[in-house]
Amino acid sequence: IHTLRGDAQFINYAGQERYRSYKLALLINDYTTYRRPEARTIIDQEMAKFERILRGLKDGDYELGLLGVRSSKVNPGKPNKETQLYLRLSQHMGYWKDTLKPLMLEILESPEPEVQALTMPPYKKAVEDYVKEIDQTVKLYEEFSRDKLSRFHTIEFVLIGVAVGVVGGSVFLVGLLVINPLTKVTRAATKLAGGDLGYRVKVVHRDEIGVLASTFNTMAERLSVLTETLKRRA
Repeated sequence: IHTLRGDAQFINYAGQERYRSYKLALLINDYTTYRRPEARTIIDQEMAKFERILRGLKDGDYELGLLGVRSSKVNPGKPNKETQLYLRLSQHMGYWKDTLKPLMLEILESPEPEVQALTMPPYKKAVEDYVKEIDQTVKLYEEFSRDKLSRFHTIEFVLIGVAVGVVGGSVFLVGLLVINPLTKVTRAATKLAGGDLGYRVKVVHRDEIGVLASTFNTMAERLSVLTETLKRRA
């Protein structure tokens, strides 16, 4: 359950990264026009949040509720979905550090409008490419989450089957070890009450039921002896 909640957090924050990409582009465009110092402060804060979330998606972030993903080396030629996610997130981080962030800083720190004008088109294209890649990562993670949910349901069904088997087996054992022997003793008591003094209960076990059967046989034997004695005296 905890990992499924972590999946929801991943999808939520990955969606935020798409939103923050466009938000940063708008803030940077606004900053190049008006050059307000407070706008630069907001941009720096947004860039820091963006990078933290991106790192948390890959490596985990306890405060954000992100569990991160792991890379498996079981089959390098055909990586599983979690390894594919790990590789994609590594690429996202590399693209951020090597392409997006440098373009942003070049626009923000250049005092020349011509340089800013030349840098804005490749930056906007980089944002569009990045968002498309994030969309693919979210789809892959949704598939990965569905696979985990399917495995969870399979385990759940297996556990339910085991529980049913245990309960069924317990009922069978109760019937075999308790109810059936008690039924035999009851049948013997009925026959004894009907005058069949020679009927005996077969003693199979040495437990409480076996003691009851032995006691019944002893009582029936004494009653049979007493009856024979009375018949001879008569």
